[in-house]
Amino acid sequence: MPALHGRPLQVFAYRPSPHDVTLGEPNGHRFGYVTRKFSMPASFENGQPGDLVTGTYYDSGRPGKKPLVIVLPVWGVSEYPSTKMTHAILKRSHGKMNVLRVEGDNRIMAWKGIEHSATIEDFVAGVADSAERFRHSIIDVRRLIDWAQTRDEIAGQRIGLVGFSVSAISGTLVVQSDPRVRSSALVMGGADIPMIMSECPGNEADTRRGVIERLGLTLEIYRQTVAVMFEGLDPTDYPNRVNPASILVVDAAKDDCIPRKAREDWWNALGRPERISMNYTHRGSFMAMTPLGFNFLRKRVYEHLAATL
Repeated sequence: MPALHGRPLQVFAYRPSPHDVTLGEPNGHRFGYVTRKFSMPASFENGQPGDLVTGTYYDSGRPGKKPLVIVLPVWGVSEYPSTKMTHAILKRSHGKMNVLRVEGDNRIMAWKGIEHSATIEDFVAGVADSAERFRHSIIDVRRLIDWAQTRDEIAGQRIGLVGFSVSAISGTLVVQSDPRVRSSALVMGGADIPMIMSECPGNEADTRRGVIERLGLTLEIYRQTVAVMFEGLDPTDYPNRVNPASILVVDAAKDDCIPRKAREDWWNALGRPERISMNYTHRGSFMAMTPLGFNFLRKRVYEHLAATL
């Protein structure tokens, strides 16, 4: 285990409340697992319905304590990666792992608040709200781990984590701040959120363009504002805190959302773990999770979890 360096982690401090999670009644079976919905009040406004953290818990029912894999969504974009990864774990593990799949109907960033900024003060407030929502999404995953440690069927020190895109970035910060995560697969993430928010196309670009034009900002002022509000919320702030052998990094060599420097800095901050670089764009790389891509990515992520948990 590498020595701990970098800034302290008070930014992710919270008061543990392991009994905040509510489990519903069993509502079905999947690959032999009993499925139950779960919910937990978010520690901050998270943009999800009811400001709740929700999802599905898959309990294998096999005797003894088993690892738990927490699968995070691409908030507000697609449930496909997290759903298909969950099914791959259930199918391949034959009951040797339990799974907690987190839902994400809406974006974790407060894009609407930023998009409709009428003044610079509104813009700053919207970015600050996004930073708090992002920070608390990390805290809420740690709270789910608190809950997991109360369960008789879960080995509380054998926690796995899978994140995609923005949840790969937040998942990196979970891994860096919580040593209970023993294994992680981080897919299409990066470092330097201000750079990503200043360059990524799609909805982010539409929001960015509208704010800059309406408020008469420059792209550099936009980036600097994000940098101030997101201070302490970047993987490069906490280097050398994890065992790189516990991590699988997947990125896209032709990523059109996360710049190359952001990807390299992310990988370096994690200690240069095993890395798979897909020769596609950001979204195009997710085709490797589909039958068209021979389910390659699902298989590799599961193999990493099985070997390290």
